[in-house]
Amino acid sequence: MDGGELRGAGWWGRVWTARLIASEHGYTLHRGRKLRIRRRHQRQLVTGLVVNERVSLARETRQWLRAVEHHWAEGRPSTVSRSELAGWRAFRAMIERG
Repeated sequence: MDGGELRGAGWWGRVWTARLIASEHGYTLHRGRKLRIRRRHQRQLVTGLVVNERVSLARETRQWLRAVEHHWAEGRPSTVSRSELAGWRAFRAMIERG
């Protein structure tokens, strides 16, 4: 199925087409509460990651991580241990590399 076979006009037609493609591959889309249509200017989250233009951490998570790194650099108490901080840094690097 290509873009020329989109059913209907607007976003509802796209949802219908996505549902059709998913069913052809043995999957079903959730209806009701789980189905969220996000526009280009809205934050599109998938499993806690922002996926608008490219995959990235949410702004709040990036700011929190920067604050934790600053606390460790200044020798002040932090909300995470040194090993947890290393894990968060590796997670951020994996996403930014992607």
